[in-house]
Amino acid sequence: MKQYDNIQKISTGISGLDKILLGGLQLPMYSSSVSRNDKTQGIIITLKGCKGTDKTMLAMQVMHGITKSLRRYNGEDALLAPAFYSLDKTHDQLNDILLDFIISQCTRKMIKLKQDLRKDSQYNNSLFADIIFKTDQKVYTSQEQCDNTPLLPDDLCARIDKYISEGIVFYNIRTNSLHFRTAQSKDTQTNMLFERKYNLIHQYLSDVNRFSGDYTKIDDFRNDFFDVEFNSTEADDVHDNFIYTRTPAHRLTQIISKIQERQNKGKDEKETRIIPCTVIDGISQVRKQELEGFEISSIERLLRDTSLVSVIVIDDVEEDMFHSDISIEMRRVENDEVNYTTHQLRVNKSVFQMTAYGWHQYKKRDYGIEVYPSSHLLLHQKRYLPQSIINTKNGILDRNYLQYLDFSKDCDEKEQYVDYDKRRVIEEYNRLRYLYVSRFYKALSTPDDVLGYLLAQKNTTPDGKTIAIIGYPNTFKRFLAIGSSFCAARKGYHTLFLTFDRLSSNLLQQMQCPAFVSMEKTLPCVEGITDEQDEKIVNYTSVGTGQCSLSCPYNCSLKKCKRCYDYLHVFNVNMGCISADELLYYLEEQLEIYFDKQGSKIKRIIFDDLQKVDFCFPLLKSNDLFFAALKNFCQKKGVDLMILCDKKAGLVDELISLSENVICMCRDKDPRKVTFLIEKFAGNILPSQIYEITTTHIYDLFECDFSNCRLTVPDNIEEIGSMTDFWNDSWKDGCHKENHMGNVPKKESSEE
Repeated sequence: MKQYDNIQKISTGISGLDKILLGGLQLPMYSSSVSRNDKTQGIIITLKGCKGTDKTMLAMQVMHGITKSLRRYNGEDALLAPAFYSLDKTHDQLNDILLDFIISQCTRKMIKLKQDLRKDSQYNNSLFADIIFKTDQKVYTSQEQCDNTPLLPDDLCARIDKYISEGIVFYNIRTNSLHFRTAQSKDTQTNMLFERKYNLIHQYLSDVNRFSGDYTKIDDFRNDFFDVEFNSTEADDVHDNFIYTRTPAHRLTQIISKIQERQNKGKDEKETRIIPCTVIDGISQVRKQELEGFEISSIERLLRDTSLVSVIVIDDVEEDMFHSDISIEMRRVENDEVNYTTHQLRVNKSVFQMTAYGWHQYKKRDYGIEVYPSSHLLLHQKRYLPQSIINTKNGILDRNYLQYLDFSKDCDEKEQYVDYDKRRVIEEYNRLRYLYVSRFYKALSTPDDVLGYLLAQKNTTPDGKTIAIIGYPNTFKRFLAIGSSFCAARKGYHTLFLTFDRLSSNLLQQMQCPAFVSMEKTLPCVEGITDEQDEKIVNYTSVGTGQCSLSCPYNCSLKKCKRCYDYLHVFNVNMGCISADELLYYLEEQLEIYFDKQGSKIKRIIFDDLQKVDFCFPLLKSNDLFFAALKNFCQKKGVDLMILCDKKAGLVDELISLSENVICMCRDKDPRKVTFLIEKFAGNILPSQIYEITTTHIYDLFECDFSNCRLTVPDNIEEIGSMTDFWNDSWKDGCHKENHMGNVPKKESSEE
């Protein structure tokens, strides 16, 4: 029986593509301890698509990602250098593409790791920049006399890695240089800092060994750089002052010969090493009649014998010529309705592994191609339908092992089943007991507990619940959301405001804690506040009239309040053609940020607001599964989702249908009188309970004593029987007393 060194899926280096492959690329199991002839042959991947779909870039990333993964699992000595052969690109062009990708990816990684406060990723030196760039040759010195040259920090050279990780200095693939970021986002010579040190990847190999010590604790920059065999045959060869133009068919013959040479060289070695990946790009340059003259099966056999993974990049014309194990199709989609172009890919053939079906959007960035898995993938669990027979067989109280795993993701994997088997019967009884005990408890509790649960984190933790807050504009929807976020902050929960085309400055202007007025000595020591009508202001300003600061000697509330603002974060999405898949991709990236060394992450999302989708985001509006995917995404992450929505928004019906909790709001002619209608509440034991709560002073709803933020719900709470009047616009202009629920006077006819 063979002993295999590697039995796990291999990452392609593209996270979205790995998800489509359901965890990565499934390679033949092999062992470095047996001869090459005994090993399972490699697989072939074809990348197919029309021109301009970035097939070469994707092939380059896959080659780099697979090689990097195998080097990490099997060691550098067990592998030969990967190979990238192209029929239409030169050696220098391929080197430039790869280096731009690697350097951009490294700087991107520095920015992401900078946000991970669990790790010592401060980058307070210049190690990375010194290795990659000519930091001893200052490009900007020649521009010091230019009026447009930005003023640079005094410690720029000594701490340039810090400025890279903060996005202040960025790498430009057009100039192959570092630039200092300006307000106009220019990339001219006026803000150019340092040029790239080398143009060939093998020239970096000796220098990158300096990535050691502190840097190896936080990243693996050294492993991003390794030798790659590029084709050395150019389109034109010069001999004796004559230019010999080689045909694509001739260059393909040369490539095959080079692969055979590597194969023969490997056989001569005492300990056979493996080529992790071989790419043949531009094969479509060969005319179809000439390509038919090659023995395709021999080429395929050669590739399988020499490399674990071979990637063949083709255009549409060679659809059936290669017998690949995995076929990835790439296309360009024109959306005439919104005048926008997207790029998509799909796995249309997979012999040895399961993959996610359907088309998935991708975009080319400076740091390579990003793949955004389709919303369908997020909504469907692997093999959930075949496994449903297990759920059906068991009683409703019994939680089978598969269900247990879904709710126990943080448990120690070694003890998961032992814990499940030990607690199974006890948990059944506890669930039944809770079902009936909670009925009496809920019946005795008041509806203000409901608002406390939904808005003030009363006796609850974020667990993936969805809360919809619906009403006309200016019905205090955002006021509730902001107050809720401060209550969560007091309990140590981070909240992300997902805003749509909203300036952060405008949002900040509204981010005043609603409970601030309830605090003793409410206002800070701001000079010039004199309002004799407000006793609190007069009393407070009498303490001192100096400008408030961190060193304020008075009992200023701002010092105690500032901590809450550290738990509030903003992710703004500019209006335009962003797809649901792309949005969820970046939203997941936001949720992976750690805010302290204890591993605290964002646990609440406030969606502000859903109506913007109708007018500013056509791709989101046209995706029927957008909201369902967003809800499912938050549930899997255990993140509460609060959605603000106008009563007339196009997606309001979907919102009500899919939300477990719905709060409707309207206001009276009295500017401070607001009515809450709790239309849906997931915690209701008795079915179809609807609550109406009216507050006469909305600004007194939240209270805080610096240790806890809470709701003060008025006593005029009642259960009502219908929401018909609200949705029929009987309350169109507000909750006027004469149009009260269930007491709407009959309209007089025009004839009368």
